[in-house]
Amino acid sequence: MRTEFTVEAKLKYENLQLFVVDISVNTEKDVVNETLSNFVNSTINASKSKYSLNQALTLINDYKDFANKPTDEIGLCDRVEEEYHANVISCDTTKIMIESKYAVKDATEPVVYTFTLNNK
Repeated sequence: MRTEFTVEAKLKYENLQLFVVDISVNTEKDVVNETLSNFVNSTINASKSKYSLNQALTLINDYKDFANKPTDEIGLCDRVEEEYHANVISCDTTKIMIESKYAVKDATEPVVYTFTLNNK
């Protein structure tokens, strides 16, 4: 399936290469897809390495379907539970707890990972 986007990108020239600084994705009738644009920009900004335009376009292509779902269908807990199934002890907007029985070899008790979330 071929998908067409209109992309506006700010690039930075550094060490004989161009890197993406900021990108805006229009997916239908020149309307900015805020979810996809924000996700791609967040990923680029959080990365320790720099993204080429080709890498950014690949990221857009990989996550275009995810970004087009209604926001009430995209929950962090849904994604975590989908990935870790029965190992999820609890999940809400402030904390995720995941149990791993295989984290430490010969452990008598399972290891519980707790992630505290903040909205920043």
